Amino acid sequence: MKKLSMKDIAEYAGVSVATVSRVINGNGRFSEETRQKVNNIIEEYNYTPSNVARALRTQKMPCIAIIVPDITNEFFAKLVMLIEEKLMTLTYTTMICNTHESAAIEAKFIPMINALNISGLIYIAEGEGGNPVVRKDLPVVYIDRISNDVEENIFIASDNFLGGYLAGERLIKAGCRRSLFIMDNRNISAFIDRQKGFTKAHADYNIKFSEQLICCANGVDFEAGKQEIEWLINSGILFDGIFCVSDMLAFGAYGELTSRGFSVPEDVKIIGFDDISISQYALKPLTTIQHNTELIAKNAVSTILKLVCGETVATKNIIIPVSLIERSTT
Repeated sequence: MKKLSMKDIAEYAGVSVATVSRVINGNGRFSEETRQKVNNIIEEYNYTPSNVARALRTQKMPCIAIIVPDITNEFFAKLVMLIEEKLMTLTYTTMICNTHESAAIEAKFIPMINALNISGLIYIAEGEGGNPVVRKDLPVVYIDRISNDVEENIFIASDNFLGGYLAGERLIKAGCRRSLFIMDNRNISAFIDRQKGFTKAHADYNIKFSEQLICCANGVDFEAGKQEIEWLINSGILFDGIFCVSDMLAFGAYGELTSRGFSVPEDVKIIGFDDISISQYALKPLTTIQHNTELIAKNAVSTILKLVCGETVATKNIIIPVSLIERSTT
């Protein structure tokens, strides 16, 4: 049997080839009736779009690069997996570039990406002092960490300000009056927004928040959290609540507190951020702020493919709501 082409599908469905292309790529305007009609023909004839033909036609490989700061971080790993799955259903491959949270490694990926004939870039990482320059004709979507020139680019992120506010509000309502905010020493926009939300909650509830309670750890992992609490206790700084910018940082804080004889949540209440798997299944399940990772991935794929197809994106900044998940540490 002759292999079906997009032109054949268009004739069978009674629509234009451009409409078939929009349905396949999930971009542009078409009715639900048209979508079902085209998809029914695709399913009936087991049609698979030709990536080779598309590349020859557009002079671009049907590939989206994804720059990710740490693929071992469960939040980033889940996000990349969801994006990859969604792009695959639309016949796009992905190229994963893991920077290991290193601006130097991140900068090395950019010339390679600029040299390749890929269709677009989803940029999750953020180097020190801003992002390296990506060629102007390459569609780019930034996720989670804001670009220095965000006014000219598309930015998708969790509502980090809201997450910080919810954490601060929950600790205040639990009776905490000296809550620590623990981040690391990098100037990352997501962490800064969480700090702003946390500080705003204290202001709204007329709770004095001292700059002394903003702490910079040596990372966002377990060991960094443990070391930071050890230093704070040894320094004689008093606190009754902790909000960490990552769950692993929070678990490190919890580990050091319990080894020192503190009881959680009776003596100190703890909230993390990310809602990684261990937060739910640990012996002491962690109260945390949960991303809507599915919605972030969906918006990222939809937006990058609109840009690839030359369409205008109406909303430059897409902010995805977060949720407070209450567990045993508060």
